[in-house]
Amino acid sequence: MGLEKTKINDQGISVSYWHIDYVTIGHRQKRVTMCLLGYIDKSKRDSGLNPILAEVYHIWPDTYDATFGPAVLDAAGNATHAAYEWIKANTEFSDAIDA
Repeated sequence: MGLEKTKINDQGISVSYWHIDYVTIGHRQKRVTMCLLGYIDKSKRDSGLNPILAEVYHIWPDTYDATFGPAVLDAAGNATHAAYEWIKANTEFSDAIDA
């Protein structure tokens, strides 16, 4: 799974495909860190080329249960899917297309 949304980096390169690199969940501390990597397009990622951009997001204890608590993860099926849903609901990727 990934997201399609075009952003332009500081060098003027168009970045259109986004893929979650990792989701780290600290259940005891109720914190989550996730990294979304941006590629020129999906074929570049599939070819093993390096990402152009990276966006890192954090979930803190005050919103943890509603976003990544055990009940939410059980409903989502896995942490990566929950991360994509959170990113689409809470960031500039709200208009991104699932890819």
